[in-house]
Amino acid sequence: MVSNMNKPDIIKKIKLIQIKKNTIQYYIIQLLIKGILNDIVDSAGLAHLINEEYQRKIKPSDIVACIKPIVSNDILRSLIIKKGKRSYRYWYPAWIAKDVAISRVNKTKEKVLFITGHEAWSDQNKRLKSIFDILEGEIDIIDPYYGYNTLHALSLFGKTRKVRFLTCNTGNSEKRDITNFNLQFARFKKEFRNILFKQFALPEIHDRYILSKNAIVIIGHGIKDIGNKESFVIYLEKELVSKILPTLRKLFNLKWSNSINI
Repeated sequence: MVSNMNKPDIIKKIKLIQIKKNTIQYYIIQLLIKGILNDIVDSAGLAHLINEEYQRKIKPSDIVACIKPIVSNDILRSLIIKKGKRSYRYWYPAWIAKDVAISRVNKTKEKVLFITGHEAWSDQNKRLKSIFDILEGEIDIIDPYYGYNTLHALSLFGKTRKVRFLTCNTGNSEKRDITNFNLQFARFKKEFRNILFKQFALPEIHDRYILSKNAIVIIGHGIKDIGNKESFVIYLEKELVSKILPTLRKLFNLKWSNSINI
């Protein structure tokens, strides 16, 4: 164990470990040596650091499967935090004390998900849902395009919560078979009467975000493409965006009142 060792001592130990090149363990060790991995991060965030630095296509699920040698050498540590009914795994360098790591997780007012595009089902049904589950009150969503994946994602809110979805156009794949999409869309609206849709006539919608009582969620590629492309989903608590949340809500309401039902 190296629980009492400081960062320079741990870096020295890291350099003595023989790890095969171009492996996940090797990439993580290099991130530690370079100072890129210098704080607590979840599996998706760690995979993103590796992919950005080494142009790889590592999946978050690959991290847990391959990281054991580094953890057993007490170079990188694992931490599981339970929030409500869900548990979240984090990783942090061994020079950070466990109580400090826990404190940093608990004090975090923003949550960033990196959607790899490699796990389409999990990206929508688990990772995106983990964000939706902590949103409070009525939901307003603005997204330039909508399609089949949009409907699936919106269904995660259930059939009782009030949701307003403001958009401009259907996606390209939906346009190619618009008759079938319109049929499925009509069925969705009949079942989920709590979710309202409107189309804004002017091409002024570019950003993609969700407004709730307690937060703003920024979605990189939009809900329609969650799971199909690399994207960030950023959750910002109300206290971080208290000055702009009322303005965004006002702008949303203005656009909503000038849009047509779809």
